[in-house]
Parts: sequence; C-alpha cells; structure tokens
Amino acid sequence: MKVLRISAAAVFLLWAALFIRFHSSDPIEAWVVDDAGQPLEGVAVAAHWQSDIHTLGGRIPGSQIMILGAATDAKGRFYLPGWGPRIYIKGSIDEKNPEMVLFKSGYSYVRLTENVNLNGASAADKKIRMQRFSGDMDSYREHLWFLNSDLSYLMDARDCSWRRISEMVLALKSQDEVFMRSGITDFHPISTWLEDSEKAQATRGCGSVSQFLKGNQR
Repeated sequence: MKVLRISAAAVFLLWAALFIRFHSSDPIEAWVVDDAGQPLEGVAVAAHWQSDIHTLGGRIPGSQIMILGAATDAKGRFYLPGWGPRIYIKGSIDEKNPEMVLFKSGYSYVRLTENVNLNGASAADKKIRMQRFSGDMDSYREHLWFLNSDLSYLMDARDCSWRRISEMVLALKSQDEVFMRSGITDFHPISTWLEDSEKAQATRGCGSVSQFLKGNQR
C-alpha cells in the first residue's frame, strides 16, 4: 500500500492558490464640470478599493486594500495613479473599480459606486457633473453627513491612509469652519475624528494630526 506524501511546499502552494489574491488597478483619469459644463477646480476626490469576504450567508465587507486621493486642476481634471499588484488574503475585489466621493464646498457631493468604470468610459462619460446645492446651511450640513458616513472606512484603516486623501480631509475641515461661523457646531467631519485620535495616530507613525491640519490650512 502506497502512502501519499505531500510536502509542506505543496501544501503551501495549494493554500496560496485558494486564498491569496493579487489586486491592482489601472490609472483613473476624469474631469469634473458644473451644470453649465464648465470645469470645476479644487474638487476633492477620495477613492477606496474594499475587499469582499464571501461567506455562506453572502458577502460581507472586508478591509481596505487601497485608498487614494486627488484634487481637480484648473481644467477640472483629476488623476489617480495605477497601483499593484498587492497581495491580500482576506477577501477579494470582485469589481476592479473603486468607490469614490467628490466634494467641493457649495456643491452637492457626488458618490460613484464600484459599478462605475471610468477606465472603460468614453471621453464624454469621463465627465462628472456636480450641482450647486440649493438649500440652506442646515440642509447642507444634513446632506454632508452622508459624505461623512461614506468616509467612515478611514476609522478602520490603520496605515495612515487619511494622509493619502489629504485634499478631502482639508476640504471638510474648511467646510466645518464655514459651518461654525454660521452657528452650526455639530457637523464633526473626519478631521475631527482624526484630531480626537491624535495620540493613536502618532503611535502608528502617522505624525501629528493637529500640525498637519494647521500646516495645510486653506
């Protein structure tokens, strides 16, 4: 009777084939315009690629694989560089596209899901339209609470990822100051959470949050 012997290397290779995933993304380029089709400069962009973990009960959100940020230039253009391959064990990216949010003070923020493929879009479809917000300051605060919720993934990121979307962090910090001058004190953007976790951020090697925010005031 023959005994089947499987080497440790073979076991590892089998395990790797089943569980290890390699993730990457092509560069992303798009343009942001207003209702009249004119380019919008200074729009903050935050993108994140999040893994999904497949269970018997369905898919559940995993961890962040990549977080990137940018801001539009005078022509309304933003660019996110390609990245990868990155090795990840827990979960996979079923869609190669990130979830993105775009914000500029005075405008309704825009959320693009991972179903939107800017890389495969035509030149016309690479234009993202933003609308002026038409409500009062209280309504605008309520609207932007949803943006805060869309950025909540940063609270779980432990690799100083907030520095990669500094444009968004600073834009919301500036918007909070606008609200406070109007008597609205309960907006609490992501920058407030970062300031509250100053010690933890320093321990992780992220540097001083307060100095970052002060040194990059708009």
